[in-house]
Amino acid sequence: MKRKPAMIAATGAVLLSIAVIIFAPSRPIAALRKGTARLLMPMMRLADGVSRTIRSAGRVLPFGACAACDDERIARVVAEAKLAQAMDENESLKKMLALRQQFAPSLTPARVMLYNQEWDREWLVIDAGEQDGVRVGDPVIDEQEFLVGEIAEVSTVSATVTIASNKGATFSVALVPSAGDALAHGLGARAFDLTLIPRSAAVHADDMAVRTSKSNKKIPQIFAGRIVRVDDRAGGAFKTARAVLLSHPEQIDRVIVVKTL
Repeated sequence: MKRKPAMIAATGAVLLSIAVIIFAPSRPIAALRKGTARLLMPMMRLADGVSRTIRSAGRVLPFGACAACDDERIARVVAEAKLAQAMDENESLKKMLALRQQFAPSLTPARVMLYNQEWDREWLVIDAGEQDGVRVGDPVIDEQEFLVGEIAEVSTVSATVTIASNKGATFSVALVPSAGDALAHGLGARAFDLTLIPRSAAVHADDMAVRTSKSNKKIPQIFAGRIVRVDDRAGGAFKTARAVLLSHPEQIDRVIVVKTL
């Protein structure tokens, strides 16, 4: 008995649909369709607006917000990098000024224009030359007062610095803290052989080799290398050692030329 109302309603709906299809061209049915459409139009517009808003929020807001976040983050990173760079440059200039005041007027600051390496040789090109009083043989140091090398060639406005550890480079050193003397021979690859070390000198790994000049007292002692190995197995009055360069020429932006004249 309960199924009869449902069946009657379903049958009525089917008959109504058939009537609409059959009598669609008739005026009453057309008027009915128009009236129904007018009643439903506001609801359809509201639904369309809500749908557009949802789609817009889903497509635009997240990506737009992320893009804004990325732009802000990149701007912040760039600003921090610029600040760090400015601070490094200021610190570099302060160190140079302090060194210049300490040894003035024998020091000439210069900017590194080029670093180059070919096989076992390294060199720098700097923007100081004859017009600045730079001469061949002048030692060159970095901001930490570590030896970089010496002037090998010079023009009016620039000079070439050969790195102290290059093969064939030779200079006198004092060993710290043992106070012994030795002769440094460049091997290339930032390494030295230290020879003529008195066997009695108490030399150990991590001692320092300091460049000295007995012929020119105006040249200050310059830290050149760190001893990494001592060899006293050979007989005789001397022993040898191996040292590595303290400075890092490929990382240097500024140097100081210690003028010998």
